[in-house]
Amino acid sequence: MTNLPDPAIAEALLPLAFSLHDDPGTYALIAGAGISYGAVPVAWEVFTDLIIRIAQTHGTELHRDTAEAWYQKQFGTEPTYEGVLEQLGPTPAARKAILREAFEPGGQLPKPTNAHRAVARLMKAGAIRIVVTMNFDRLFEQALRDEDVEPEIVATEAAATAIGPLHQVRACIIHLHGEYKDSESMRNTIDELSAYPPRMQALIDQIAGEYGLIIAGWSAEYDPVLRSTIETHYPRRYRAVWIDPFDLKDKARGALTRLQGTPICASADEAFSHLADAVDALATRRARNPLTLPVAIDTAKRELSGGRTAISLHDRLHAEFRRLHNLEDLSRTDGTDAEYPQLVARLEEASAVAVGLVAVLAYWGTADTDRWWIDEIARFAHVTPASSSNAAVWKARRVVGSRLLYAAGISAVAARRYETFRDLAQLTTPSYISRGDHDSVFEVCAANTTYECVPGSTRQHYEQLQPILERALSLTHDALDSAWQRFELLRLTTVLLAHPDFEAKQTEYLDYQAAYGEWKDQNDDGQGAPTEQSQQPAGKQEAWVNMDRALGDLARLITVDNLHLLTRDTSGFGGPWTSPLIERWKHILDTGAEHPILAAVPTNRFSDIFTALEGVDACLDMQTQEHVNTDFQHKKTTSPPDEVWLDVPILQQ
Repeated sequence: MTNLPDPAIAEALLPLAFSLHDDPGTYALIAGAGISYGAVPVAWEVFTDLIIRIAQTHGTELHRDTAEAWYQKQFGTEPTYEGVLEQLGPTPAARKAILREAFEPGGQLPKPTNAHRAVARLMKAGAIRIVVTMNFDRLFEQALRDEDVEPEIVATEAAATAIGPLHQVRACIIHLHGEYKDSESMRNTIDELSAYPPRMQALIDQIAGEYGLIIAGWSAEYDPVLRSTIETHYPRRYRAVWIDPFDLKDKARGALTRLQGTPICASADEAFSHLADAVDALATRRARNPLTLPVAIDTAKRELSGGRTAISLHDRLHAEFRRLHNLEDLSRTDGTDAEYPQLVARLEEASAVAVGLVAVLAYWGTADTDRWWIDEIARFAHVTPASSSNAAVWKARRVVGSRLLYAAGISAVAARRYETFRDLAQLTTPSYISRGDHDSVFEVCAANTTYECVPGSTRQHYEQLQPILERALSLTHDALDSAWQRFELLRLTTVLLAHPDFEAKQTEYLDYQAAYGEWKDQNDDGQGAPTEQSQQPAGKQEAWVNMDRALGDLARLITVDNLHLLTRDTSGFGGPWTSPLIERWKHILDTGAEHPILAAVPTNRFSDIFTALEGVDACLDMQTQEHVNTDFQHKKTTSPPDEVWLDVPILQQ
């Protein structure tokens, strides 16, 4: 799963992201010097530096803030780029060389910023087609060419006259103040910015009157004509957006107020990168609300902390559920194995907000709020067979069910809301194999049974959920891993206890265990051979083998595959492997102490719980042995680590 954006920025960008996706080309960008900051010198800095060079030839040292006044006093005229350059370079070639050195120091082209590259992505996608820049550099053009897009460039009155209808251009960069490769086009002084040539002004009038505006890096202090044009012509049907990392100055703030626009306090790099990612997600993955997850989570927390019934949270959650149920991907009945990973990716993206809300409610909620979401997990677990030969497609709704189940279960366990865990354990769904039977949601929505045709699916399941849960629960990485394992082990224990063959396998195992213990006690006490009742295991080895076989039969009632669980080598010689959590639980239970596990699993019989934990641990041992041996056989490793995550290749641990 990309880093989650700041909630305030996400909330402000959301309407714009949808506008750019739903109505591509209806917004234009007004880019000031701030968007190129750090990549090239600011135009005013270049201009005053050139005047300082002239002053030095007259034996005078200047500072930038006095350069223009000195020039006017010295030569009796306002300084202009063309006039300043004529004094420094007698020929056009010399003047071009001076500007090139200023904007391409050392002969190296400056590199576009992240903002330039993000805007280029938006232009390549058609979301934005027009950029009006006050900068002399060609960083937008460079970023577009890196995206294999050749822009139309307007920097002169002639180019403004020659350009065709704006609605037909694919990518147009308008250099309102000119560009450095044509010194005659450059405008920087107060006089130069007091009016634009007629055709350039008409072009700006059209853009200001027909397009929504995204304004970034522009102070609005030194360009009164552009400011007036925007305020006069801007259409109220579009909401203007003004991006700046600092508080807007007076003229910009006044202009934004008259435009009834939205300020976004963010750097251009941050805002445009998030915006491009969001539009790309909407276009390529058919995701919805790519920026709303952090907003939804933080809003849900605030509403739950208010001490009142969070009606809006209830409504928002059920709106998400309705949207998910209506997804076209959940009504598909056919598809290929090659299409399945993309289907899963779309469902993961589409369910992110619902998953985040359920996690918040399961952690901070109550039994009353549990009713808002718990039955929805069973609904997403329910599948109806289709004639398609690819069952993975018509069972894909369980991808959503699994994500909701794990979000709820892990959050409830992390908050020690074990009553909620027990409610989850009771969820069932009609079996599509045996009419009239019901399957446990704990089984059909397990991470290792839900995904099909996706290599490493359990790891993907973890990596997609982990950042959502960290955000929703405000837990550290280690704390979340602990809660994840506690949920997974409790789920496996519950599944094993509910298996129809558990009682018979348990009885067999306990009988062999008792026989082994009796034989061991008698021989350790020097009482000779076992009594008549324990003659079946003729010796210690046979007794052990029988007990171990019975434990293996018990363990095989469940599957752990490559779940996100940690096991540890208890001998230092490659096994047996055990879960540190189960070892601790068994020790606590063995001492007769109370433990929350007693409140979580659906039985009060101590012996059943203890045996089930032994069965789960034995299953983990077998899976770890297989996990380790596979890499040994493929010569990927020479010695296993002391601890093994089952969902991570041995070589990566």
